[in-house]
Amino acid sequence: YLYYNEGGYYDWHFDTPHKHNPSAVPTGYHRRAFSFLLYLGGHENNAKPWNAEEDGGALRVYPHISLEDQQIRINGAMKNVEGHVGDPTGRTDYTDITPQEGTLVIFKSEAICHQML
Repeated sequence: YLYYNEGGYYDWHFDTPHKHNPSAVPTGYHRRAFSFLLYLGGHENNAKPWNAEEDGGALRVYPHISLEDQQIRINGAMKNVEGHVGDPTGRTDYTDITPQEGTLVIFKSEAICHQML
């Protein structure tokens, strides 16, 4: 699992890496199909309710990228004619999922750009 120290975050990314060296690993053997995030609990002894603005931990998800751009990433090219594939910089069409105990989020690893706030 991941644990972020106070003030920590994880900038935008996809959970499925592109191929740096296609000959190193047979095609398809290293691909992650789905990612999941499960919010387990709040503060120790539930001393106070979780506040995403103060405590962090929200998941920001962006709309899925096209199948064409997914294939570009899988094949190792990180850029298309518009720049980095899936780069959400400046986008406002995202959804923030706030931490609530028991919340489960599942998404297609190579299609959803996301970040931890």
